[in-house]
Amino acid sequence: MKFTKALLIASTVSAMAMLSTQALADDINYSNQTVLTADASSEADAFKQGMSTLNALQATSSNDLKKTFWRLDSQANNVTLAGDSYVTVSQKMKADGQLVYNAIVHVSVAYESNEDGDNE
Repeated sequence: MKFTKALLIASTVSAMAMLSTQALADDINYSNQTVLTADASSEADAFKQGMSTLNALQATSSNDLKKTFWRLDSQANNVTLAGDSYVTVSQKMKADGQLVYNAIVHVSVAYESNEDGDNE
């Protein structure tokens, strides 16, 4: 009897948690963003700059992420990095013939919107 009661309570709590998670998930918005680093003289240096930038973004607070990605919804709240983030490198030749490399940091930003009245 105790086992059945405990199982019923655990199942109820689990179901409520899943419903709460689903309700929260419906209010989350995602935005793909990129950050371009400064010119580097080699591809390897560009990748290092990109990884350094990505690591810094991952350690950034929600408020600072909102400032960094200022193009987000003005009502954005609880800004976090979500999903896969990665670094690519582009190569370009300047007018003087010099090759330079730039890291492009790709991140998916998740945020909640504080807008009143959902259009569900």
